[in-house]
Formats: sequence, structure tokens, C-alpha cells
Amino acid sequence: MRSMVWLQKFAFSRGKHLSCMGPNTGWTPVFLPHDMNVDAPYAVEGPWPSQQGYIQSRSDGTYRCVFTKDDENPVTYLLADGIYRDCEIYVNGMHVGGSPYGYIPMILDISNFVKPGENSLEIYVNNQNVRDDRWYSGAGIYRRLSLLSVSKAHFVPDGVAIRTEIRPDGSAEVSVMPELAGAASGQTVDVTIFGKHGAEASGKADAADGGASVCLVLEKPSLWSPEEPNLYHIELTLCENGNVVDQTKETFGVRQVKFDAKSGLRINGKHTYLCGVNLHHDSGCLGAAFYPEVWRERLATLKSFGLNAVRTSHNPQAKEFYSLCDEMGILVVDELYDKWDEGSYDAHFWEWYERDVAAWIRRDRNHPSVILYSVGNEVACQGLPTLFDPLDKLVAAVKQHDDTRPVSFGMHPFGWPEEVAALSPEGKAKIAANIAKHVDVLLCNYQEQWYELYHALTPETCIIGSELYHWYTTVKDDPFHYVEKHPWQYVYELPYVLGGFYWAGIDYRGESSEPPVRGWASGLLDITGHPKPQSYLSQAYWTDTPMVAAALSVPKDALPPAFERHGWSFPPCVPHLNLLPEEGPATILVFTNCESASLWQNGKKLAEKPFKTVGRCLFFEVSLEKGEDLLIYGENNGTKAAEFALSPYGEPAGLSVTASKTELDGENSADASVIRIQLVDEKGRSCYQSGSEVSVSLSGLTFLGIDNGDMASRHSYLHPKLPLYNGRVVLFVRGSQKGKGEVAISCENWKASVSIEVL
Repeated sequence: MRSMVWLQKFAFSRGKHLSCMGPNTGWTPVFLPHDMNVDAPYAVEGPWPSQQGYIQSRSDGTYRCVFTKDDENPVTYLLADGIYRDCEIYVNGMHVGGSPYGYIPMILDISNFVKPGENSLEIYVNNQNVRDDRWYSGAGIYRRLSLLSVSKAHFVPDGVAIRTEIRPDGSAEVSVMPELAGAASGQTVDVTIFGKHGAEASGKADAADGGASVCLVLEKPSLWSPEEPNLYHIELTLCENGNVVDQTKETFGVRQVKFDAKSGLRINGKHTYLCGVNLHHDSGCLGAAFYPEVWRERLATLKSFGLNAVRTSHNPQAKEFYSLCDEMGILVVDELYDKWDEGSYDAHFWEWYERDVAAWIRRDRNHPSVILYSVGNEVACQGLPTLFDPLDKLVAAVKQHDDTRPVSFGMHPFGWPEEVAALSPEGKAKIAANIAKHVDVLLCNYQEQWYELYHALTPETCIIGSELYHWYTTVKDDPFHYVEKHPWQYVYELPYVLGGFYWAGIDYRGESSEPPVRGWASGLLDITGHPKPQSYLSQAYWTDTPMVAAALSVPKDALPPAFERHGWSFPPCVPHLNLLPEEGPATILVFTNCESASLWQNGKKLAEKPFKTVGRCLFFEVSLEKGEDLLIYGENNGTKAAEFALSPYGEPAGLSVTASKTELDGENSADASVIRIQLVDEKGRSCYQSGSEVSVSLSGLTFLGIDNGDMASRHSYLHPKLPLYNGRVVLFVRGSQKGKGEVAISCENWKASVSIEVL
């Protein structure tokens, strides 16, 4: 029978130190996932320093572990979900493979290199001599690494393809097509589908070396959708004479997705807008290391504001990320590359793109959350005849492995090359219409002003705003001149526009505006995952449930620098009333999807305004009494439908501490808890002071990282002391010793703690 082992504990050393090169004493124990650049030194010199957030990003290192082969299975695979980058993998001193692309899974058959008993595994990661990505990439074995041991006849890893079709009578046909290796005559493949209440369908087929096909029917399927993400589990068993030879499991969902320029996007017949954000793969102070709980918390926060879609810009995410989206009902535009053969991957693109596409699609094709594939982003040859050779080859490669989903790529707003940028809007629209002949959907970055021109020339093509500003759009004749019209308005006005994805959902490392800033600072959430006021404007656009929220508008110089680039910026505002002007009225931003909103203080109505058809943010100029709450009511049909309190905070009185998980699996080094530390007043209201130092000590837990959201601070992510910023610090831990773990926190005279059980 097959067995799977997660490889978690390694010895790590900077530089290339393979066993064949002689002894080396500079080894440090590390646990996966591991990012060797997570706390790299500050640096402003070198090529493209801003792209990695002003760090010494050029690095290399060697990972080494010993694993035991203690079963009799003749076939062993090494499964790597992501190693960044240019890795070389050695088993018992022998080279077994590698990959230059750090975001793609690898499946290596290492059977001929493994021996019974102890075996050595060495992985050299070389991030020294390559052009950096345009964002923080991290480096190392930053995703899951596993050993899979199977019999001679077995299901090939990532080889099970599942397709579903909803029939006119409401039942669902499920086609299961497993790829097999070493199967012989007389063997069968048994398939059983399990729903919430047990087995719902089963069947079998004869096995053959290469594959099998089983078609099953679910009479009353529970459909997958963003609102009800129902999932099925499927068990496949390879049998011979009644004996189990191999067994594997997959998860899938049944849903119908239709893209139509007349009726929009429909999920199971229901009209659905793509209410989305772009997400890079880093987790702030954790770097590129992927911890599922960290991303579950981040996605849950975004979903609480109405999000139902993400774009994995500009590379595939970790395997567990897609499982989270399946479970949480989040639609995914799954993106493979950024710049093709002119970016950081230029030296390898043509040699590797077919293998990259195969590994990517075979891993992700069974996830119901994935509704569209993107093969690139903002390529330099867009608008030139040279675009179509790589584009057509990539689209064909995708459809070879999955022809059930549309394929496209993210188009820049025709700002380059020079001869294309000089064209009129009508000339650019002609190019877009020609591109539409080669893809299934147009993914448009910052091109709302041209949607109608595109539609006039290619009326059957759906358009998605693959990158949107949070506040601005651009004008027809100049994609770099901004006006205050919210880009979501185009989604509601034009039925062929299926939705949009803000840039970005969460602040991220890299693509920094200036030193010493660590990264991009224009997300809905800050780099720690804490919501900013603009999240409420997204909620006003994305949700139908009545809501209202508010923020106090403040002068830019009243706040620390935001380090936002203009087009991606948002009016400066704060979620409290402690910065009221000394004289004159205050400006209150009210975000709502209600018909009208009113402001009240001390039982007195101060102002009321109707819903704006051109936006969902109302500006109120009102005189307020200092120290008093401001109540905001959203009203429908003259009746209060939602309410929100915008309050001043008092003197700090203590610390509020919450943990995203209070139980951790001590056997799983990727199982983490997010500890949020907030300064509060005596009424429990968040205080927004900065400067007081927080000190953290742990018992039975391992420190993973700490941050406060200050993008300009160059503090260490791995030091257990950090000043408050806006009254907050966030801490990440994992279990290290079974039993009761303890997080003790102190700040000035305040103390707090939280207990976490390590199982």
C-alpha cells in the first residue's frame, strides 16, 4: 500500500555544500516551510533593489535531510510543491532532477536512487545569478515537500482528472479518468464518491497501463458555489483478485460555470459578479513560506467584506491555497507567469513552458474554485505580431490538459512598446479585438475607459477587470491620467464586464516605492492582514446585505507616510475620531449600499444624504463634539437597515489578544496560529498609538515571525520585541512541544497571555 511522508526537518547551510564536496560545519536546523530570505539584510544597491523590498535577495543555500525507506514498495516519488528557484536535487549523492521555475510543482521518480534503510536528500537552491521577480519572491523550500511510496502498479501523482456535467434533469455526470503506471490485465479501478452523508455513487472499470475511465451519476448533487461550497470526496482503488494494490483520494465539486457577454457570468444559473482582488504569494513577515492557517485567516477577512474571487498574480499559489478556496467558496483566476521570455524567467521560458503548464494544470484542474486560467501578465510584446506565437502555444498547452475552462492572459493598458503606446484608443481597441480571437476572455488591467470600444469590435467577448484601482479610473485618451470614478461602476453599467480584481488585496513585500519601504502599500488589508477603511467601500460594492461604515477624512500630513502610488491611492482617512480638526467641520466618509445614510450625535441628526448612483461613498461635512460617538445609519424605504459607530478612543488601558487557533498539530511544522495584539482603552476600543514596545515570550511554541504593519520600518521579523504601530502587533507561532503552550505579552505596565494546546 502507498505511504506518504512529509519531509519537515532539515539542516540548512548558506552556499553550495553537497556531501560530495567535502565536510561543512555551518549547518542550522530548520523546519519546512522555509524562506531563506525572510529576514535578509537591508540593501539599496544592486539591480532592481526595489523589486524585492530593498534586501540582499541574491542568495543560495543547501538543504540536507536523512529519510528512511522502510517499506517494500518499489516506486518512490519526491513531491515538491514549490522550491524557489533553480534547484538541484540529489538523492544519495546522485542528481535526480530540478526545476528553474520556483512556483511550479515537481514530481520526481527517484526509485532508482533510493535504497532500503537510510537515504540522504540534498537540495541546492540557487537564487544568485538571476533577474529578480517584480515582487518579493523569497527563496528556499517554501512549500510542502513529501515522499510518496507506491507499488509497481499505481495511480500516477496528479494523474486523476475529474470532469462534471450537470444534466437537464438536475443530475450530474461525473467522469473520472485516472492515469495509471504499471497496471496489468486483470486489474480493476473501483471508484466511490462520498458526499456529506456517505457514499453516493460507485463504479469500476478495467485497468490498463496508461489509464482507465469511470463514469458515475449523482442523482441529486449538492452543487458547489461561492455561497454554498459543497465538496465531494472520491476514493479510487486499484484492485487485483480482490486485493488492494493502490489507493488514492481526490476532492472535487459539481458546478456549472458559463461566461456570456449578454448575460454575464453564471454559476449554476445564478448571475455572479467576480468581486475580487489580486494576491501575491508572500505572507509579510513570514516571507514566501506557506502556512495554511495564515492564508485561511487572510481569506476569511477578505471574504467578510464580500470577496468571492482572487487572481493568483502572477504565479501559481501553493496547493493548499486552492483547497482553502474550494472550502471557502472563493473563485480563482489561476495565473502561471508574469513576463514570459522577457522577465525574470527569460532564460528558461521556451525550454520549460510545456513542462510548467503540464505540472500546473494537472495539479489544479480538479479544484472547483478554479474557473479560468491565465498564462501571463503584461507581456512586452502585447500589440506586436510576435505576441501570438507564445500566446497560442501556451493556450494550446493548457487545453491539452484541460479544455473545460477558458484561457487568457492579463493585458497591460497598452503603455508599451512605444509604437503601441502612441496609438489612438480606437487603434488599441483593434489590437484588443484581435487578441480576443486567440483567447476566451479579455483580462484587462486598468482599461475601464476602453471597455465600450472593445465591446463594439468584439461583442461576443467577455471582459474582466483583472487589475483595478481602489478609487480612480483613467481617461479615454491617457491611461495614466486619473479621474475619481470608481472602477466598479463599469461592472454594474456594462453587462459584458463580469467583475474586477483590485490591485491589491493585501499589502505585500517588494515592488517598493522608495527606500526604506519594504513593499507595496495599497491593499485592502495591510501587510499583517488587518483591514483598512477602504475595505468597507469594497463591501459596499460587493454585497447586497444592507451595510454602512464610516471613516474620518484627515489631511495627508496628519498621518505617517502611506507610501501609496497615486493611481492606487485612497483618500487619507482613519477609523476613529481622535484626529478631528481644531476648528471647522469634519469630513466623514460614509460607505454604504443603502438608499440613504444619516449621521447622529447625542441623539441629534446632523445630516442625511441619498445614495449616490455614481459611487458608494458619501462625503459629509459636519461639526462634531469631541469625545462623543458618531452614529451612522443606513436606511432603506425610510427604515433603518444598518448602523455603524465611529468613535474616539480613550487612554490606553490594556492589551487585547486573540489567537486564530488555540490547538496546533505538533507533528505538522506548517500548522500555525496568528496571534493579534491590540492596545485598547477601558471600553475595549482599539487605540491607535504607536511607539510603545511589545515584548513576547513563548513556552512550548516556536516563534515564526512578528510585524506591526509599518512598511517603512526595517525591524527584524525574527526578534521578539517590536514597537506598536497604530496600536497593533501580530505574532505567528507553531507548536514545538506537546502539551500546553503559552504566549506571554508585555507592553509598558500591561500584560496579557494566551494558551495554545499542542497536540
